[in-house]
Amino acid sequence: MRWKEKKKWVAALLLPGLLFSFVVPAQAGQHEIQKEEVVYANLYGDGSVDTIYVVNSFLLNEDGQIIDYGDYSSLRNMTSMEELQFKNQQVIVDAKAGRLYYEGILNDDTLPWDFSIQYWLDGKHLTAEELAGQTGHLQIDVSIVQNKECNPLFFENYALQVSMQLDTSLCRNIRAEEATLASVGRNKQLTWTILPGKDSYLSVSADVTDFEMEQISLNGITLSMALDLNEEQYGAMTEQMNQITDAAVQFDDGTLELFHGMEKLYEGSVELTDYMHQLRDGIGEASDGAVELRDGLAELKNGTISLQKGVMDAKDGAHQLKDGTVELSDGAEQLYEGAGELLEGVETLHEGVEKLDMYLQKLDTVIAQMEESLEALTNAAEQDEKLNRLFGIIGEVTTRIDWDYILQDYEVEIETLKTSIAELKQTREEVVLLYDELLQLEKGTAQLLEGAEKLYDGTAELKEGTMQLSDGTASLYEGLVELEDGTSELVDGTVSLLDGSIALADGLVELKNGSAELCDGAITLEDGIITLEDGLIQMQSGTMEFRNKTANLDRKLIDELRAGVDELFGNGDEIESFVSDKNENVQAVQFVIRTPSIEIPDDAELDGNTEKKLSFWQKLLRLFGIEWE
Repeated sequence: MRWKEKKKWVAALLLPGLLFSFVVPAQAGQHEIQKEEVVYANLYGDGSVDTIYVVNSFLLNEDGQIIDYGDYSSLRNMTSMEELQFKNQQVIVDAKAGRLYYEGILNDDTLPWDFSIQYWLDGKHLTAEELAGQTGHLQIDVSIVQNKECNPLFFENYALQVSMQLDTSLCRNIRAEEATLASVGRNKQLTWTILPGKDSYLSVSADVTDFEMEQISLNGITLSMALDLNEEQYGAMTEQMNQITDAAVQFDDGTLELFHGMEKLYEGSVELTDYMHQLRDGIGEASDGAVELRDGLAELKNGTISLQKGVMDAKDGAHQLKDGTVELSDGAEQLYEGAGELLEGVETLHEGVEKLDMYLQKLDTVIAQMEESLEALTNAAEQDEKLNRLFGIIGEVTTRIDWDYILQDYEVEIETLKTSIAELKQTREEVVLLYDELLQLEKGTAQLLEGAEKLYDGTAELKEGTMQLSDGTASLYEGLVELEDGTSELVDGTVSLLDGSIALADGLVELKNGSAELCDGAITLEDGIITLEDGLIQMQSGTMEFRNKTANLDRKLIDELRAGVDELFGNGDEIESFVSDKNENVQAVQFVIRTPSIEIPDDAELDGNTEKKLSFWQKLLRLFGIEWE
């Protein structure tokens, strides 16, 4: 049976029987169920209410069903594992004969009294927390007035017993008007009894050093109880009963802390088991992912090897491209030089055509001059022929002149000149033909010149481009060489990574197996806590039996005393339930009210270096190997 099914079992019950036994239960029929209520209230340091919880006690003559009422936020059965049914503020439980205890935390925090506690140190108002460890003149003012929002029955019929203890090693010159002072060891106990229906203002002063103080205790009891407890002859017994009551409260608080801790421990172990399962599942998923990673890296390895081969092929191609660009650069250089020579030749041709045109002009001039000379020679020959006749006549008379030689000389020159003119004309015709052809050629060379200029400019750009291309292919080749080295490193890296992924996969398999064992260990821990819980339940039975037997020893004496007091003072007004006016046959209601102690924080709380002082329950759990905060 797991903790949540058994958590309403409590390790030990408090000893409310000792408190309830202050009032003699009213006589009831054989089948009447008698009820008693002890109202526990925890106050803050300033007197405001923190929590109110009620321990309800029922006395059954035989097995039966209990129906009770109350506005509770939570319940717990303090006697057995019997389920408490709670709905619409109604509590139903099937109980065995004897006493049944259950505890309920009230939603309403209203008490019959309003408490106000103020602390003054050297005239300065401090909170209870600020007062811890202080030194100076202390004054504590306690105001107790009626709470108009609560049923006035309790304020008008219940007396308050206020108790405060001051450590005389820390407090001197203690003053408290209307208080009864008693020495309890090194403590000075101050007690006030406030009669029903009375507002009260209490004041305590003292000179304090490193001040600390135990809780202020306020017990609400019926008038007959107040008179009873104020009798001097019962003072020692009252003090012992208060000590037993305080011990019972501490015992109950310790039991609650123990079982709350056990509940948290069990819940933590369940969460741990769930986390272990999640861890195991997560490691399994990680293991599967590692296998996929290993397969992917194997593919990556093959891809990097292919990449390496491709880079090597690219490097060879880049080397060939580099050689081709060198040749292209050389060809572009030659083309550039040929284009320059062509451009120069076209310019030379153009100059030759211009010179040839000038030569034709000069040739025409020479031919014209030679024709004029021929005409002049021809005319001169004709003239000489006439003169020859004339001089022949005269020569016959005078001296003979060799006119034939002269005439023959003219003829030779004329023929020679004619021949030269004919040759020059022939030459001119040939030059004209050449000129015409050169003109045609020049017309073509005009376009050729334009193209040669563009070709020259283009070859210059081509030359520059091929140089850049050559440089680029050289850089490309160098980059491919580096890329080849990088791909080699990449191949080596993927191989190492593949080996690591294989090792990772193997390690995750081992981790998965270990997490499965860890899950088994968490389950074993959970079962061990359940076993410890069973042992604590057995301890509950023993402590419960001890409580019942010891409570019965005091009950007889207290009942006898109460009977005598009742004969003298009576029971006052009819007792009503504090929890709900629907509850009937209520035999007793008592209030146990406490403030928190004023304590200097432990060294562990201040600096975290000193080991925290362990409570009784923490020491007990350590015997079972359990650490509980």
